[in-house]
Amino acid sequence: MNRYINAVRALAAGEPPKASFNFAELLRRHRCYYLLQQLPQSPEQKAALQAENSLNRVSLKQRYKTCAPLFQAFEQAKIPYAVIKGAVFSQTAYRDPACRHSGDLDLLINKNSIEPVKAILKQNGFVQGRVTAQGLQPFTRRELLFQAAFSHQTAPFICQTANPLSPFVNVDLNFSPYWGEYQDPPETGWILTHTVPTEILGVGLQKLEPELELIALCLHHYKDFNSIYMLWEKGLSLDHFCDIYFALKNQVYNLKKLLEYAEKLRAEPYLYYCLYYTQKIFGGSVTAGLLPFFESEKATALLPCFGLTLLEQQTWQIDFYERLFTDDLRNYLAKMLPPEALKKIKLNEQNM
Repeated sequence: MNRYINAVRALAAGEPPKASFNFAELLRRHRCYYLLQQLPQSPEQKAALQAENSLNRVSLKQRYKTCAPLFQAFEQAKIPYAVIKGAVFSQTAYRDPACRHSGDLDLLINKNSIEPVKAILKQNGFVQGRVTAQGLQPFTRRELLFQAAFSHQTAPFICQTANPLSPFVNVDLNFSPYWGEYQDPPETGWILTHTVPTEILGVGLQKLEPELELIALCLHHYKDFNSIYMLWEKGLSLDHFCDIYFALKNQVYNLKKLLEYAEKLRAEPYLYYCLYYTQKIFGGSVTAGLLPFFESEKATALLPCFGLTLLEQQTWQIDFYERLFTDDLRNYLAKMLPPEALKKIKLNEQNM
């Protein structure tokens, strides 16, 4: 068993890990802040982590305060929406909205709601652009068209605040829980009829029902595990698997609903993929009991591969633990990917 996995399993089970390496640095690199908080550390390390978590909470509070008028306007205009991932899922999985350190807020909306949603964003000071050394720079028409053509979401909307600790708030509009390359994604309208009210740091909003929330999260993580561009830019990250494991551990799910919703969204193979590799990390019964419900020939065929389309699909030549913990996944990809895949990566770097 991989030495890193042994330490992760021990810590997740509430036991002090016997690690002969800098475990805190590994958890920080993989953005596993929930596990990092459980790790025995020196007073200096604890103080540094507490300061980092406090800053994240301040930024999170500013983000939701800035977005509160958006949620109110959506309700008044009867625009269906759900806040997904980020702090909302952190509250589900870790019982604390600030455990996941995300830099943006993701909204799931119907594609036919885009114009009224954009109008509300603009009325509240949001601009489609990026933050540069010179400040907030609007995207060019070419960049906006690229995002619209090759992504499941719009180019990000950014609002400048008066808070020096959180000077910019970023909102992404998602039209589907699936990725841009997915052919014929299920209708988002049905998904948005299954939302529930919740509250994040005093701000009321709509989120998906727990079963749909888990499915949407797994679809997002499957995309990150398999997108050639995301693997090139960020590699694999342990925190994605932590999200799934602790959500299943800390949230009660209705199995009948989970199976029904997964079938409706044709998501069973992707749930199996995420659950399978989460099981390889954490072991135990939390994920093992669910795996048989989602197993199929298509699901097991996905396990040794990466790539979001059949045309770009490749087979891994290194095992799961190596690709999860390597510092040099980009070099591996550079040697094995065909020229057209490397060209796609370069195009994404220029326009994303």
